[in-house]
Order: sequence, then C-alpha cells, then structure tokens
Amino acid sequence: MESRSRTHLNLNRMDLAPLFRRTLRALMLAALLAPTLSAAAMAPLEPESPAYREGREALDKRDWRTAEAAFQRATEIDAEPDGAFYWLAYSQAKRGRTTAALATIDQLMLQWPKSPWRDDAEALRIELRGGKTVATGIEGGVDDELKLMALAGLAQSDPQRALPMIEKILAGPGSTELKEQALFVAGQMGGEAGAEMLVRAARDSRDPEIQESAIQYLGVLGGDRHLATLDELFRSDISRDAKESILEAYMIAGSRDRLLAAARGGSDVDLRAEAAQLLGTQGAVDELWQLYQTESSTEVRESILQGFMISGDGRHLREVARDSSDEELQQEAIQLPGVMGEHEFLLEILAEARSTEAKTEIVEALGISGRLEDLEALAGDRSQPLEVREAAIEGLGIHGGGEVLWRLFQTADSALNEALVEGLALAGQGDRLLSVVKDRSRPVAVREEALGALIIVGPDPEVVMGLYRDLEEHSLREGALELLFTRGAAEELITIVRTETDPGLRAAAVQFLGLTGSPLAADVLESILTE
Repeated sequence: MESRSRTHLNLNRMDLAPLFRRTLRALMLAALLAPTLSAAAMAPLEPESPAYREGREALDKRDWRTAEAAFQRATEIDAEPDGAFYWLAYSQAKRGRTTAALATIDQLMLQWPKSPWRDDAEALRIELRGGKTVATGIEGGVDDELKLMALAGLAQSDPQRALPMIEKILAGPGSTELKEQALFVAGQMGGEAGAEMLVRAARDSRDPEIQESAIQYLGVLGGDRHLATLDELFRSDISRDAKESILEAYMIAGSRDRLLAAARGGSDVDLRAEAAQLLGTQGAVDELWQLYQTESSTEVRESILQGFMISGDGRHLREVARDSSDEELQQEAIQLPGVMGEHEFLLEILAEARSTEAKTEIVEALGISGRLEDLEALAGDRSQPLEVREAAIEGLGIHGGGEVLWRLFQTADSALNEALVEGLALAGQGDRLLSVVKDRSRPVAVREEALGALIIVGPDPEVVMGLYRDLEEHSLREGALELLFTRGAAEELITIVRTETDPGLRAAAVQFLGLTGSPLAADVLESILTE
C-alpha cells in the first residue's frame, strides 16, 4: 500500500490557516449534527474485525477489489464501522469508482460527524475532485468557507432563516463545493423544506455534480417518499451518471428490491450490471442466484458473480466454477474465490480439472489468494504440466515470493529456468539475477535468460556498465548492451562506442546508440561517418 500518514495530508506543503478553517468547519458541522450521534460515532482509530483485517491486508497487496469487498462487509458487521467506511471509499477510489467513493464518504460524514476519520475522508474527497476544496482560494474559497461556517451556525440557531440562504447559495454563482455543502446542511436539517431542496436539486440536470450529490443525500435520508422520487427519476430521461448515482442511493438506503428490479429490467446492460453488483453489498445472495439462472447477458452474469464475492457467498461461486458450459463465466468464477482467499476450494477443483487451460486458471487464482506455499508445491510438482508449473512460478513472482523462487532455482529442472528468472524479476530480485549472470559456473544459456529478465527489474545504468566490463562471453556482453539501451543509457553507450575494440560489439553499441534518439549521440555518430 502507498505510504500515507494518518492525516492523509502533507502539512509541509500547506498553509495552516486553511487547515484550521477546515477543522473549525468540521467542528461546527459536528455540533450541527450532534442530535444524530450514536454510540458508533465514538469509534477507535483501528477496529480489528476479521473483515477489517482482511481489507487492510488487501490494501497492503494493492488488491483494491478484495479490499473493497472486505471493507464493504466490515461496514455491515462492525459495531464501529466509520474506519471501514473510510477505507471502503479509498478502495473504491483506487478502482476508479469515483462516484461510489464520494457516496461512501458522504455516508461517513453524515452518520459519524465526530469520527476521527473525518479529516482523512475530507482529504480523500478533495483528491477525488481534482484537489479543489472550499479552503483553497479557488473561486473565492475563503469567502465560501466563511459562508459555510455562517450557514452551519444559522441552521443550528434558526433553521427557518437558514432555508432561504441555502436556496440562494444553490441558485447563485458559487462554487460546486459550496453548493454541495449547502445541500449537506439542508439534508441534516430535516423537515419538509430541507428534503424538498434535495428533491429539486436531484431533478435539476443543469449541474450534474450537484444533481448526483442530491441523489446520494436522498439515499442517505431513505424513506418511501424519497425512494419513490428516485424511482421516478430513474425512469426519466436523465443522464447515465445520474442513474448510476440512483443505484448507489438505493444501496445506501438498503433497498435490495429496487436494485433487483434495476438489474432485471432496462436496455442499458451496464446499469443492470452495476445494479447486480450492488446487490452483493446487501447480502442478497438468493436474489442474485435467481437472477443468474434467468439472465442472458454475460456482462450482467459476471457482475452477479462479483456480487457473490462482495457478499461473501462462496457457495454459488463454487457451483459456477464447476460448470464448464460457459468457459468465460467459469474462468471468472474461478478467479473470484482467489480474491476471497478460498484456497482449499481452489485446490479441490484443481484436482478435478482435466484440461491444462483450466488448471492454469486455477493456479492463477491461487496466486491471487496469496498462498505462496501452495504455489511452491505446484511449481515443484513434476507430475503437473509445464504450463501449470510456470503459472505457479509467475504467481510467486507477482506476489513477492522471491525467497521461494530462489530455492526453486537451485533445485528445479532446466525446463523451468526461463520461468524462474522471470519470476525472480517480477519479485524484484535484481541482485540475485545479477549474481546468476556473473556466475561462470552456470550454463551460458541460463545466464542469458537472467540477463534478459533484468529488463523487468531495470537496474541502474552504472550497474549494467560494470557488468558489461566484467563479462567475457560475447553473447552476454551483447545482452548488456541491449539492457543499456532499454535504460536509455546514451552516455554509457557512447563510452563503449569510443572504447570498444571488438568490431561486433562496437557495431551493436552504435546501433543501440542510434535507437536511443539522444541528442548526445549526434556528434559521436557523425564522427563515425568521417572516420
């Protein structure tokens, strides 16, 4: 996972005045929302439920899909889920699901106004909106901040006087950020007038961002009347993005019936697929399975499988994984248990599989599950097809099994040498690959494979230059020249062109130097032409 502080902000690059103003705004909004607080608002910084731990482990592996599914489960089962909501939004953002991430942040802000995760969530919201915040000075940011603070205070002290001010902000030329925060205040005020503002904004397509925010807030408010408004909007001629926001609002409101209806009907396959996947967040496994039996679209059926994964329903995924009538869906169903970490099931169906292709798919899924010991056993199992063993080695490389690969490299048969050196490269084992290249006791073919794999690692040009000088074999020195070219090392290639006495190697160096396109090469190449 990327290195990040708990504050999610680089204070060294910030003016502390905007930070203070944003913190003060958060405190004022927390005071405004105080009547809605529950015991869950006093959550510890790091809850430790199994789902939460699974999500954090997935983040460390940069496995955003697994992280999203785990944190979604944590939001549903944790007694204090505000941290899970933050990491759910973070995972959604990493998967490019910006609208969903913003909706999750809104839900966190609305339900846990005193959560210690609010600052992180606000910072993430700023990132998702391109770095813009009401405290940055953009579009009169400081004025916007003051307006918001005044509005929050007015809504607390005299809600009736605040309503026309919210109307004025929504109709005025202010920034999108200010208008969205005004909607937030309107939604928290309760009553007919505040809800009606959200409904009007949800119907107004002139500002898509405001419309989508209003739709999400209606989902947070829930209730038959607001959901009926969303139903009407969903059937109307609004944008696809707005309809996607309505689906997410249904999810926020916990309306599985509406999600199921959206997944079953309509001509937009993408929307149906989105609805099917969101059903997984509601634990609607029986409804999803019924839908899977009748659905004809492969795209929607794949989303249903993803819904099974999100809901933690391994039973139906196993059933599809054993069904070879549709290879594409079977492959998807095999991969998803890997995301869920169900390695025992994968080993079970591996023993049942007959084709090499199916076995390879299962081994790839085992790699996703992170079970390096299973991959090591398969890589060393001479009874398995070569392609299966190579897939296991690749999985070890991708998932950081450098030590395992190095052990295998010392003992494995030569047929696996190429796969093993590539696996070592994927695992970032550059130093070990260099040691193989330099080891004159090994066959030249093995050393050449290790040298070629170094392209994946990308060693420093100085290291490659030293390697070139130390090597004696012509083919290996040519490989080092190619490696210098891939690193764009024009200066090192120029040195070799000027000093190399071997005609063949000098010619190769000239060729690679010309391919670099470096301005440094022009004088050297011209001098060769005048020799």
